[in-house]
Amino acid sequence: MRSPSLVADCCAAMADGAAGRLPVTVKCRIGVTSDKANAAVVDDEPTYDELCRFVDTVSTRGGVHSFTIHARKAVLGGLSPAQNRQVPPLRYPLVHRLAADFPQLHFALNGGVDSIEQAAAQLDGARLSGVMSGRAVVARPWDFATLDTRLYGAPTDPATSRREVLHAYAEYADACEARIPQKVRHLLLGSAVNLFAGEPHGKQFRRAVDKHSHAQRPAAAALLAAAEETLMADTLDAPPGFVWDHHSRVYRPAAEVEAERVAARAAAAEERAAAAVAA
Repeated sequence: MRSPSLVADCCAAMADGAAGRLPVTVKCRIGVTSDKANAAVVDDEPTYDELCRFVDTVSTRGGVHSFTIHARKAVLGGLSPAQNRQVPPLRYPLVHRLAADFPQLHFALNGGVDSIEQAAAQLDGARLSGVMSGRAVVARPWDFATLDTRLYGAPTDPATSRREVLHAYAEYADACEARIPQKVRHLLLGSAVNLFAGEPHGKQFRRAVDKHSHAQRPAAAALLAAAEETLMADTLDAPPGFVWDHHSRVYRPAAEVEAERVAARAAAAEERAAAAVAA
């Protein structure tokens, strides 16, 4: 990002090589810094000025029309990759300003978007062309099962249950292992185990998948056998948008469970306030 002309030249060369068959896009941060001591400080205006120069150069000279912007600065040296995703503050307004100031370009916002609700909040009334969520989708894929109906207005979601998803994925895993000569079982299994992350017996499911995998069973057989051994039928068959309620020990609509949690927290806060007044 400190050499926007070089980035533009690289993008132009890639576009020339693609010969119009594929678009060249750029994913970047809002800026870079080597100042580890002040990693948590962002001066918006200088940062935005540099970001605008970068976008302008790369779009005009490099022919790039689509940018995905992680709304944090990158600290070069002194912070680990994990710290680089946590210490520099998120500055979403800078990405929204880009979308307004460069209406001829497409901008997607990235960084810290961990739910459909957060994505919807960023898209509401904005000029953004999209929102990118990476680690949250990998860690909790079923949390995003209602994305089609909630963000895109689809009449139904593509999957009716995790049982359906698991069986469809098992067929896909079988096809991959039959087609690809390299050993890809660990990759196929790794993409599926988080389907039940945080659910009742989810850890047992992960251990059972590992056990069956080491027994040299095909990926599909390992997944299905582990599910049948460890998971409740309710977990496999609960529809999208339903979550496990630890109090009633059944799956219920997520909106109802969250509303009850909010009400309980509010009631507890009122009780603490009343107790403080009485004291």
